[in-house]
Amino acid sequence: MLFVIARRGTVEDIAYGDIKNAWLYCVNCRNGCVVNESKLVPGKMTFPTPEGTPQLEAQLWEEIRRCLSVSAFNAVAMLCRKLLLHMVLTHKRSIDPEAPPEDLNFAAAVRYLGENGVITAAMNNLAVNIKDVGNKANHELPHITQTEANDIALFTHYLFISVYEMPARARFPTPFVGDAATPYDGNLGPDVDDDLKNGG
Repeated sequence: MLFVIARRGTVEDIAYGDIKNAWLYCVNCRNGCVVNESKLVPGKMTFPTPEGTPQLEAQLWEEIRRCLSVSAFNAVAMLCRKLLLHMVLTHKRSIDPEAPPEDLNFAAAVRYLGENGVITAAMNNLAVNIKDVGNKANHELPHITQTEANDIALFTHYLFISVYEMPARARFPTPFVGDAATPYDGNLGPDVDDDLKNGG
């Protein structure tokens, strides 16, 4: 429930629901928000964090949710790519603990997860539809739309459900969940050669 703390607009504007500006207070979360030209900022937080999501991934997912709520759609696409790269390397390290980080683009990360069964067949169509959007966000001066950002967030959210929540609830170990899981928490970029480090 929201309480109006202050508002701007004529009596006629308010009567017809056309509020120019308003400062609101939520009695549930005890946070404030603002209405500008009938648009609420921050907006509703969508895609709650799936159960079983590891702490670092959950923190980044909460940041993605906040980006969505304030219409930072380019940031949503870029942060979702970061999560996908993290999941790719976690999976690779479950097979080869010495697997090096790779600077994959969004499409390559999606392709790897699909080829290795992390992305289910039911999610494949959505994965194909968003891969070009993810690449655009990271390699161009982007203009990611709300629809594109929501599609990428939806895909990532359901990926989290399938790799974190469902195995955790079923107490079924996977490369991402359980005693055998070793999530990679280092640098996701490729290692720099020693010669380059030394200026060679």
